Amino acid sequence: MSNEEAEGTPAQEQNAPEAKPETGIVPTTTGATPAAPESRREAVREKALLVSAQQKRSRLIWRSVIGAVVIAVVAAAAIVVTNVVASETGKPLSEPKNLVNGGFVVDVDLVSSSTSAGNGTITEPTATPEATPEVPVEETPDATPTAPPLNVAIFADYHDADAAAFQVANAVQLAKWVREGAITLTYYPIATVTGQSNGTKYSQRAMASVGCVATYAPQSLFAFHHELLATQPAPETEGYTDAELADLAIAIGADQPKKVRACIEDETFMAWAKKQTDSVAGKKVADSKVKLEGSFLALIDGVKYVGNPSNPAEFAQAVLKASSDAFYKPTPTPTPSSTETPAPETTDATVPAPTPTVEATPAPGT
Repeated sequence: MSNEEAEGTPAQEQNAPEAKPETGIVPTTTGATPAAPESRREAVREKALLVSAQQKRSRLIWRSVIGAVVIAVVAAAAIVVTNVVASETGKPLSEPKNLVNGGFVVDVDLVSSSTSAGNGTITEPTATPEATPEVPVEETPDATPTAPPLNVAIFADYHDADAAAFQVANAVQLAKWVREGAITLTYYPIATVTGQSNGTKYSQRAMASVGCVATYAPQSLFAFHHELLATQPAPETEGYTDAELADLAIAIGADQPKKVRACIEDETFMAWAKKQTDSVAGKKVADSKVKLEGSFLALIDGVKYVGNPSNPAEFAQAVLKASSDAFYKPTPTPTPSSTETPAPETTDATVPAPTPTVEATPAPGT
C-alpha cells in the first residue's frame, strides 16, 4: 500500500463525520439522546393532557346544562298537562255529574221519553188508565205489608256482547218496572276490554262519552246507554270514533249538543273511566258479596243473575222470585186487636212486583 493510499484512508475517515451533519443524520452510537425531540414529545404530551382536561370539563358543563334543560322541560310539561286537564275546554271536572257511588241511577224521568236512533230504537210503553188497579182504596187492608223496590244493578262494558244482548232483551221491561216503582235501576259503566279494539281504547272512550251525556244531558242517559249497546260495534274492532259517539248522542236528542260534542271529542272523562274501572275490577261491588269478574254483571238485590242475558222471560222470572223473597222476609206479627191476617190473594194487588212479560222484548229497528 502506498503512502497516498494510507494517508487517504484516515483523511476519508476524518471527513466522514463532517459530512453527516450536512445530511441531518445524528449518530446514536455514543448512547447520547438529543434533548430537542424529547422536549417536543413532552410538550405534545402535556398539550394532549391539557386538551383532555378541557374536554372533560366541557363534558361536565354540558351534562349539567342538559340536565337543567331536561328538568325545566319536564317541569314545563307537567304544568302544561295540569293546565290542559283543568282548562276551560270542558275538562275542569274530575268526574261526571249525577254520579252515585260510581253509577248512574235511572229514575222515572230518565225512562219517560222515547228514543229513536237507527237500529237501537226501543218502543216506550205508555201507561194506560186500565192498568191502574180497580180495587177500591177502602177495601185494601192498611196492615198489609208491601215489598220494597228491588235494587237492580247493571255493570256493563260497551264493547261486551253479553251486555249488549241483555240491554236489547230487557230494556223495555226494565223501563216499565222503574216507572211502576218495582225496582231501582243503576247502571255502572265499566271499561274492562279497552285493549280489545285495535289500539283505539273504544271501551274507555264509550264509557267517557256516557259521562259527558250524564253531565250535560242527563235526561238522555238511559237512551244513550241503550243506543251504545244496541248498536254496539263488532268485538275486536276499532269501534266508533269520538265524532261518531258525539253524533249518536245528539241523534237520540241529547240536550246542549255543543257541550256534549265538545266533551266527547275532547275525551274529558277518559281519566275517570280508567280510574273507576280500576276501582271495581275484581272487587266486590254495589254493597254485595259478588266480585266483578268480567265485562258484564247483573245484580238483583245483591244476588248475581246467572241466567241467559238475552232471555227476558228468564230474567223476569229471577226478578219476580227476588221480589217474592223480599216480600216474605219481614213476616209481620198480627196485633191482638186485629183479626185480619194478610191473605196471599191481596199480595198481588199491593206489591209492585214486576211481571215477566216476554212480549215486551224490544227488537232492533222497531
